[in-house]
Amino acid sequence: MSYKSLIMIFISLISLILLFFLSDKLIPYTYDSAAYISTAKNMLEGKGLQISRFSIYPINIDTQPLARWPPGYPLLIALLGLLKIEGSLAARILPGVFFILLPYGFF
Repeated sequence: MSYKSLIMIFISLISLILLFFLSDKLIPYTYDSAAYISTAKNMLEGKGLQISRFSIYPINIDTQPLARWPPGYPLLIALLGLLKIEGSLAARILPGVFFILLPYGFF
C-alpha cells in the first residue's frame, strides 16, 4: 500500500470520527432538510418530485412541484428509502458518506 493511500485512509477515518461526534451539533434539521425528506417520501409514494407544504397558515393544496432545489439529494434519499432506511436517517447518512469520500476528490 502506498504512502498516498495510507494518508487518504487516515483522513477518511478522521473525517468519520469527526462526523460521528459532531453530527448532532453540525447537522440540524432545517426547512431544506424537511423539504428533501418530504420530496423523497412523496417519490416513494408514487407522487413524483412533489414537496409537501410546510406552513403555519391554512393552505389549500397538499403538495407542490419541487422547483426551489435540484432533485439529486431527494433522489438519493428515496434510493435509500427503497432499502427501507427512514428518510431522516438517510438524510444524515448521505452527508457522512460524501464527507468520507471528500479526501479522495483531492488526491
